Amino acid sequence: MNLELVAPATDRERKQSKANLFRLSPLTLPLLAALTPKDVEVSITDEAADGPVNFEKDVDLVGITSMTYQAPRAYEIADEFKQRGVTVIMGGSHATAAPHEAKEHADAVVIGEADNLWRDIIADYRKGGLKEFYKAPAPPDLRGLPFPRLDLLKRGKYRIANVVQASRGCPFNCDFCFLPFYYGGGIRYRPVEDVAEEIAALEGKLVIFWDENIVGNPEYAKKLFRALIPHKKLWLSQSTATIVQDKELLSLAAKSGCIGLYIGFETTSSASLNAANKLHNKELVCKDVVDKLHDHGITVMAGMVHGFDTDDKTIFERTVEFVNKVNLDGVSPSVLTPYPGTKLYQRLRQEDRIIDNDWSYYDCDHVVFRPKLMTPEELFSGNNWVRQECHTAKSILKRLISSHTRLWLSLPIELDYRRYAYTMFERGTNPARIHG
Repeated sequence: MNLELVAPATDRERKQSKANLFRLSPLTLPLLAALTPKDVEVSITDEAADGPVNFEKDVDLVGITSMTYQAPRAYEIADEFKQRGVTVIMGGSHATAAPHEAKEHADAVVIGEADNLWRDIIADYRKGGLKEFYKAPAPPDLRGLPFPRLDLLKRGKYRIANVVQASRGCPFNCDFCFLPFYYGGGIRYRPVEDVAEEIAALEGKLVIFWDENIVGNPEYAKKLFRALIPHKKLWLSQSTATIVQDKELLSLAAKSGCIGLYIGFETTSSASLNAANKLHNKELVCKDVVDKLHDHGITVMAGMVHGFDTDDKTIFERTVEFVNKVNLDGVSPSVLTPYPGTKLYQRLRQEDRIIDNDWSYYDCDHVVFRPKLMTPEELFSGNNWVRQECHTAKSILKRLISSHTRLWLSLPIELDYRRYAYTMFERGTNPARIHG
């Protein structure tokens, strides 16, 4: 039996691949491959790295996972395989939010996490008794998970090929975040010894932790960091700014090899933080957060979001000023996006403010809803302007020279993102300057 696991990619993602922009290994499909019975021949196609899926490949069963913006491409792939008589299973965040829509293109749909379901799904397929929908009665226990089959990826295609996950979920409940819907709220953890064993088995020094919040439980994080120290790896992950409030936690992160964190500062507006229910950011002075992380040799990549209901046309210039003032090592501006399943999506639907139902535009770059204090066009253009203003040569040099933290890591990333900002997007404008 031959199983093909597919991660679809949009046209833009494939262009990024051809441009050799910064790319990290996926984790979901290698983990599913590891959960697959040993007598099944498994292959993985990550379209962002490998190019379009090969429909001529001899396969019996196809599994496809996708986020919302990838759903149209996922459906194209599913439809083509089904026309060729191949059985298709769909899962991932979008299929979880819109299972009946996904079922129109697949033989079976997995709702939520597949860990506890996957072997049963394979067995049902072999017996000719696939169910239409699969949903676990409870979130899976993360103890004893197999190591992901990273050997099935073309490792040379990724800037960082080693990916590990120690936990799933986040203790917070942000309005726009899909995690509470997908994972059921809260955090679950793998045993620290399991994670340390997996880390020890990895080739190479650089590792990405695909955790949504690596310090979501500070006591667990401290145990994990202590266990990582002997392995002398260098790692990056996602965190909240609250990491700097615990001196021991921050020190252990640095000693264990942390060299970079992605932090969702999201906005310079306190009112917007309130609206998004991101209250854990409110009491923190972002410049102090960044300085403390830099003092420990940790680079900071910030996520900044535009389009909250309290954002007016001045938000874009304020974002650029903030990014340069706090000397971020990297910044990723995005448009507020109401993913299906989130509280934000439900609210905007009730207010009749969703203006585009084309899932391919739910990519954090396009505007799919009607903002309150500007037009959709102004939000789109303003976000592009921020992306480009923050990646001028002047901004990059100023921030990285002032940071002076692991330039070997941050400079290539920012140069990649500069190419991305100027080649993948139309030129942005600052609406506040245009309209007075």
